[in-house]
Amino acid sequence: MTDATTGRGLTAGRPWWDTPAADRLLVIFGIWIAVALIYWPSARALDAIWRGGSGEAYTHGYLVLISSLWLIVRERTHLAATPVRPAGWMWVVAVVLSVAWLFAWRAAIQTLHVLLLPAILLTALVAALGWRVARRCLFPVGLLLLAMPIWDPITSSLQAASARMTAVMIWLSGMPAYLQGDLIRLPGGTIEIARACSGLNSVVIGLTVAALYGALAKDPLGRRVAWLALMGALAMLVNGVRIFIVVVAAYETDMRSALVAHHVWLGWCLF
Repeated sequence: MTDATTGRGLTAGRPWWDTPAADRLLVIFGIWIAVALIYWPSARALDAIWRGGSGEAYTHGYLVLISSLWLIVRERTHLAATPVRPAGWMWVVAVVLSVAWLFAWRAAIQTLHVLLLPAILLTALVAALGWRVARRCLFPVGLLLLAMPIWDPITSSLQAASARMTAVMIWLSGMPAYLQGDLIRLPGGTIEIARACSGLNSVVIGLTVAALYGALAKDPLGRRVAWLALMGALAMLVNGVRIFIVVVAAYETDMRSALVAHHVWLGWCLF
């Protein structure tokens, strides 16, 4: 709106938190908080997972949550300009999802009831504010999937891929070592490529970085998919290099190198 005498916007000179954009953010974040409180068992489970209760694979979860909230704040002007058209019938969908959530929670199927949380959140946004507003929140809500415990099934595949890459690098180097399953046999001992060494953490974080970059650059869908594929491949390659460096250190020091037991920091330096 503008002032009839000056022609200047009525919100000119006001801080952004005292504008319609802030009011819209208040409603959206209110829905986020309400969903977190109503479905508290899932929120509490995510808190435990993100603090390392299920290993290191999802300890980036709070950074993803902060990024999602920041992306919504970043869109505040567009969100304020988007007309609100509540879709009341979507509350029926929310009830159906809630029943499914209750079943999964009571059955102790943690992955399922946690995974339903973003779907319930998005449904509530559509029901309360309409499709257009929810569409602008789609990517921030979807980004949460990269911090959900749904990636564990690919751990074995990543573990096997890391082992094969390491075997190729050992062969190229001419080192007197060979791969036997997940074990690397060296003259001075044996190194195991455990599930924790699969590189799942770096792959998921790499995908998160690629997704954020594509969103901030406003790349078309095809280019975003290419970024995801490239970052996933690079993260896997880096993990293979990390394992090979540990193998070389173990071979050269007859298994006495500190890298044999402590090599997490090496992975992050390479990443």
